[in-house]
Amino acid sequence: PSHCGFDRISVAVIPKQVKPGSAGIIDTHFLSRADQFGREVTKLDNVREVNSALDTVKVISRESYKNSIPSDSRQAHDIFQTIEWDLGQLIKEQLWFDDGVVFFVSTSMEDSNKTGQLCSNVIELGRKSFPDLDILPFNKLALYPQTDKYIRDGKPCNMVNSQWIIIAICACWVIWRNRGNIQRYRLTN
Repeated sequence: PSHCGFDRISVAVIPKQVKPGSAGIIDTHFLSRADQFGREVTKLDNVREVNSALDTVKVISRESYKNSIPSDSRQAHDIFQTIEWDLGQLIKEQLWFDDGVVFFVSTSMEDSNKTGQLCSNVIELGRKSFPDLDILPFNKLALYPQTDKYIRDGKPCNMVNSQWIIIAICACWVIWRNRGNIQRYRLTN
């Protein structure tokens, strides 16, 4: 298939159970599960690439700590802090937040049905294989298939239904408008 018209679905990944007073993003178990989720999403149909801040976290962890992923919350905090200093607060907020991380799932945007199916597959993967994570697709590409389906399926039905409403309103208006004429006809007969 061609790769024309590609775009990406943003997916927030959040741990369902966060320890009180701690940020989920520095929980090494969460980071490991989120990384596994990202690798599994890559295997889904119509996925070109999956990227997240965890890609950079793994590089820094490998170079600085000789681990594939941070081994404790202090390492995780230091790595995320380093990345934030480098990128700035505004960009950081697009990539991760205290309770989770954002994955960007690149796909071709050639067919809204396939894109909608991909969103459903991502959610289903999270529900079945990662019950400890909340998987929340968001952005325009995650919403577009639902909107497109509503327009395709709902608009003809809405047009038919709304015609009856318009006819009823017009009939009421004609009766109300001609109420004086009806009274005159009754008086003369």
